[in-house]
Amino acid sequence: MPFLSSKTYFFFITLSLVCFSSFAQNNVIEGTLLDAETKEVLPFCNIYYQNTQLGTVSNAEGRFRLVVSKEQEKDSVVISYIGYSTKKIYLPNLLSKKGNLIIELERDATKLDAVVVQSYTAEFILQKALDNISKNYYSEPIKTQGFYRVVSKKDEQYVHLSEAVFDLHLSKTEKPYQQFKLQKMRAIKDEKLSKGIDLGMKPNGIFGFDIVNNIKDIDLLNKKGLKLHNFDVESTEIIDGKEAFKITFDQKDEKQAGYKGYLLIDKEDFAFLYFEFGLSPKGIEYHKYGDAATRTLMKLLDVNISVKDEVYQVFYKKIGDRYYLNNLVSSILLNFQSDRQHFNFDLDTKVNYLTTRVDTTTQEPFTQDEVLGKGKLIEHQNSIYDKNFWEDYTIILPSQEDDFTEIAKTIESNNKANDLKKKISERLYKLSKDKALRMDSLLTFYNNKGLFNGNALIAYNGETILDKSYNNQLTQNTKSSQFRIGSLSKTFTALLILQLEKEGKISFQDSVGKFLPNYKHSQIKISELLSHQSGIPDYLKNNKYVTQIMQQPYSSQQLVDIFCSDSLEFEPSQKFEYSN
Repeated sequence: MPFLSSKTYFFFITLSLVCFSSFAQNNVIEGTLLDAETKEVLPFCNIYYQNTQLGTVSNAEGRFRLVVSKEQEKDSVVISYIGYSTKKIYLPNLLSKKGNLIIELERDATKLDAVVVQSYTAEFILQKALDNISKNYYSEPIKTQGFYRVVSKKDEQYVHLSEAVFDLHLSKTEKPYQQFKLQKMRAIKDEKLSKGIDLGMKPNGIFGFDIVNNIKDIDLLNKKGLKLHNFDVESTEIIDGKEAFKITFDQKDEKQAGYKGYLLIDKEDFAFLYFEFGLSPKGIEYHKYGDAATRTLMKLLDVNISVKDEVYQVFYKKIGDRYYLNNLVSSILLNFQSDRQHFNFDLDTKVNYLTTRVDTTTQEPFTQDEVLGKGKLIEHQNSIYDKNFWEDYTIILPSQEDDFTEIAKTIESNNKANDLKKKISERLYKLSKDKALRMDSLLTFYNNKGLFNGNALIAYNGETILDKSYNNQLTQNTKSSQFRIGSLSKTFTALLILQLEKEGKISFQDSVGKFLPNYKHSQIKISELLSHQSGIPDYLKNNKYVTQIMQQPYSSQQLVDIFCSDSLEFEPSQKFEYSN
């Protein structure tokens, strides 16, 4: 799937990338990167050692973690970000500080002389960069090491998460041209939410991340792509302390799929430094997912996949006298639809990837038994979940909510519950026809599996048929036990509203403004509140709000004014989004 070419597609996914460095560890530096003026976090900044040019990348929240070996303790750390002045810090000065470091970057006001910009056309700069690929990028066989993280969500529920570290052998002149050797991997998938669709990365997808060394396979800078797009020199940017031409592009008004975005080309040696792009709105309706073989398979399975949105960010870094793929971040929104299997859902996937080592001295390819086939899903290989999985590596920190251990526990619990539902369904026909005995058998089954403890009160035709407590080793429930019911209160609220609607006292189409005339979003309807389609943000996603609401009581009016009056996340009735 990266860059949507037939040779680089990975099957059935969208991804989000990460990076690490593997060294003998003695010290760990952790910190947060901020804009010096606005104090906003700076995501996906490069943090690397001056001598090796390799290190890590800050996450979406601006946080980073760097493991420092004994050999690197006297080195310096370089921090760079597009449009900001590069910062260099002597490592001993960082190692002497404890806790989370706050590092601020200043915006770089340097601008290339307009005369210089105007003297070059976009076509000239691009052709010069294309002609210089053999000079600027690797030509002899190399080995690299990398790490990726993939996170996929469906309606804010985790569907898939995987991480892997691997080695690549890459050659332009001698076969084998591309080899993938898996070192370590862990993956988890919610079997029910994924609808049986395989999610993950394939080696050919990993190879496809490197745009420059796959120019012919991507319809952007090959002959077809150059004819399909309009390119313009917009300005210059500072990246890694170097001046670069900023060239914007968008597809022409033609009935085919193209791209929109920009790229940066080094002013001095005309090397591609950075790409940021996605499918152009002008041609996204003409885009076809996958190659011909993939589409044929999807047709047989009655599965249709379409791209609704995407963004790729690809960074290159100079190590020695050559440039190499450094890291990539992608965010892709796919729609999966099947009439036969009765599903239609969007999957939001983010991928983080980073090259953590480049070896230009070892040129021998891997042996055949070490290599994973290009079309094999990496996630189908052996997986380990131990808590200290990446203890020996510098990694891009996950966001606060994307903790693998906790997500894996939740998904494994969901998978276990789904398996038990299948097992109990198979047993149902063997159970007694007596309703009370059937209900008791079901609850006892889940209680024995450790998935339910509590009280059950069930009535049928006005008569109580089951009134029983179910316990485990830690609880002794009785009929007088009290429970925090949390969101179950929504069910009772909905029932009361249904009763009021039946009595003609309210209508589902009534607006909130009818009952709360001063409410900011008075146009929202009761039906949209009941179905979680109002667009009102969930206050529990705001850490500041959660802290406030836990510390003191608020009146109903204060709750509405303080916690429910932020801007809507989307227009009412346009989307489902669970909200408290």
